[in-house]
Amino acid sequence: MLLYIQSKAYPGRTFVDLCRPSDTVARVRANLLHSLHEIGHSNHQFRLQYKGSYLRDAYTLEEYKILNNAVISMIPLNDVSEWNKDLRFHQSTTTTTTTDDQVVDVVQSALCEEIGYLDTREKVLRNYKTLVMMQIVLAFLALFTVYWYFFFAYLFVIFASFIYSPSFTRIGGWMGKNSVRRREFMVVMILLCTLMVASSILLLVFSVSELTLSPYPTTRCQSQVSNCFSEA
Repeated sequence: MLLYIQSKAYPGRTFVDLCRPSDTVARVRANLLHSLHEIGHSNHQFRLQYKGSYLRDAYTLEEYKILNNAVISMIPLNDVSEWNKDLRFHQSTTTTTTTDDQVVDVVQSALCEEIGYLDTREKVLRNYKTLVMMQIVLAFLALFTVYWYFFFAYLFVIFASFIYSPSFTRIGGWMGKNSVRRREFMVVMILLCTLMVASSILLLVFSVSELTLSPYPTTRCQSQVSNCFSEA
């Protein structure tokens, strides 16, 4: 469901939040904090109001009978002029240091920690796709081995890993149809990677066994090292 949040601090701006009926008001406020962080106003306190009544964090949207496309008001708890300051001081509150006499804002600390976690998730997925594409070179090198037919299985796993990989950004969240079944994707990829590793180990064992069972080095090769390469 979609919620539209309006505030008199931003007359020409409407925040849109994608949520579920089972989400609590605290979750909606947390999503708004991320939106306010992008414009440098995450340090301002506010409350949510729907049909003239303030919403409590512990209750869900379903309990308040908030339906899809509902309009909720964001009520600032401090002076509105503070919300209209120059937005070029973005993230200035997160970079300032606090002394022992100052009280650390727990909400801002938790927000910065969660933003760091989401940035890490975005970076991991981006690096994962890069590593998958780099393995195309190894897949083509498999054509020059004895077990050249392993190339087709390798190429199938690479393209499946890249095409069906979910996408995530800190601002947009999970995006695309592949992100809906991201847990199923992880399970399938773990199984495929396990099969690929097992197949690689099995082919390695076959290769080593062929080398150990071969008649080389012969007696002549052992006595004359110079003739070893010619016989091989």
